[in-house]
Amino acid sequence: MAVMMLEESVRRMKDEMQRMNETTQQLTKKVHNIELNILHLRQEVADEVTALLGNPKKWHEELLAVIDTRKELESIEEGFYDKVRQLSELRNHVSQIENIVQTHEERLTKIDEALRQREEQPISVNETEQDVSEGKPFSEEVKKALRSAHQALQAPSLMPQFVAWLTEDQRRLLPQQLDLLAAAYLLKKSGIVLITTTTIESLVTWMKRGQITSIATGLVALGFLSSRDLGKDEWLCPGSPPRVFDLTDRALRMFVPCGSASTGALHRDMEMQMLEEAFRSKPPRFHVCVRQIPGQLRCDVLLFERIDSKTFDYPGAVGQQVETPEEVRAHSNGQVLMNMILPFTYGLRRVIIVCLPDSIEKLTETRSRLPSWLTKNIEIRAVEP
Repeated sequence: MAVMMLEESVRRMKDEMQRMNETTQQLTKKVHNIELNILHLRQEVADEVTALLGNPKKWHEELLAVIDTRKELESIEEGFYDKVRQLSELRNHVSQIENIVQTHEERLTKIDEALRQREEQPISVNETEQDVSEGKPFSEEVKKALRSAHQALQAPSLMPQFVAWLTEDQRRLLPQQLDLLAAAYLLKKSGIVLITTTTIESLVTWMKRGQITSIATGLVALGFLSSRDLGKDEWLCPGSPPRVFDLTDRALRMFVPCGSASTGALHRDMEMQMLEEAFRSKPPRFHVCVRQIPGQLRCDVLLFERIDSKTFDYPGAVGQQVETPEEVRAHSNGQVLMNMILPFTYGLRRVIIVCLPDSIEKLTETRSRLPSWLTKNIEIRAVEP
């Protein structure tokens, strides 16, 4: 009996499991059908959305393009504000320069008036005839030049007449600006093509890079430097390409002699040697190429030291006169002698006669013919051909 009851229970369980399996299969089928319906519905919705709005892949591409555009706009905006900041700094710098120039111009006006009044005063024959010749025989032309030179050397150290030889650009250049221009010149001469604030800093070690950048920006605005942003294909080092600078012709005209058929290539080469020597000084000396005017005898170069970082020592300028071997041979007793005297009549207090080594003896002999009060202010310096 018990066995029969157990078998009945087992049978019922099997029937129940069979029904559960059937129910499960039915539910699974329904779920599968629902999933198919959802899949079809999703596809229909996707097709309808695509038909209305376009391909989602294109949306993604457009989204990426929008993100890239936003980044580009942010970069442009950042560059714009950086330019605004640089422009503000440049305006402040230009304002400072204008103030300095105005001060110099007012000073020059006063000094020019003082010089005019002094020139209008009659020259005392007794004073000028004080033995400025020291008993040495000279022509009347040389005696007149000696008297003028002696009077100029005895005059107060005001802004002298030779300042009128300077161009407006030469008058306005500041010592710190000269430092950067000299560095750019020396870097280019040494073969460095990419002149950046970093390479300039390697020579102008007494300035901070931020100061160099500010002054270089001002020089670009003044037309003494050109600048451009280096392209990525030109910059092989890590990091963003820097801005590069170069000297303009306008800047070079302040320092480099133009040359002419009358002076020749050797004359120019000798001046260029003196220019490089001046620029290699620490800090650089202001080597000014003097404009030559027909009918006027001017020295070839004016050389200025600096009083401080903002002012050159104009009254203490040194004149440089280049004498080639041909000039020494042809004019040692006439024009070369006058070249040693006349710069002093314009207010110079020291003159350097630049020559080649084989001309030293002849020029030393010519200098010895002059009075001692003048010869002590004349230096003869040889450069290699």
